[in-house]
Amino acid sequence: SGLMPYYCGGNPDDNTAFVGRLTRAMRQQDIEQAMRLLRGFFSSVPYDAEKQDEAHYKTMFYLIFRLAAAFDVRTEERSAAGRCDAVVETKDSVFVFEFKLKGTAQEALAQIDERGYMIPYEASGKRVFKIGASFDEDLKTLKEWLVATGA
Repeated sequence: SGLMPYYCGGNPDDNTAFVGRLTRAMRQQDIEQAMRLLRGFFSSVPYDAEKQDEAHYKTMFYLIFRLAAAFDVRTEERSAAGRCDAVVETKDSVFVFEFKLKGTAQEALAQIDERGYMIPYEASGKRVFKIGASFDEDLKTLKEWLVATGA
């Protein structure tokens, strides 16, 4: 949590509340709420915090979910056909994320399918979600996302 003040600033209680709301949304498989929370978080980061390329957003995403300690978070998760940007696993769900800085949420979702990123999780017995998301370079936050379940 030492990096949270750098990225979030403000009241530490607000940061804790954010992590709590995000954790609750993910546990309830309410991906729309989780993505809205993430969009708000990304937009709160000062524009000059650091170079805001795709790696920056992936790093922030990873840090946010690592703070929600109940989750297993992996970035650049390798499979036979490539590697997806992030996988977040809860007790009963797997969330496969692909991000695009220069591209659309639809392209990100299609990449998950084309490269078979979900295949390793299909036999897990957990509900599997795929989330394709794009970032808005001007507003420095999530622009759009699409969510689907299954293969």
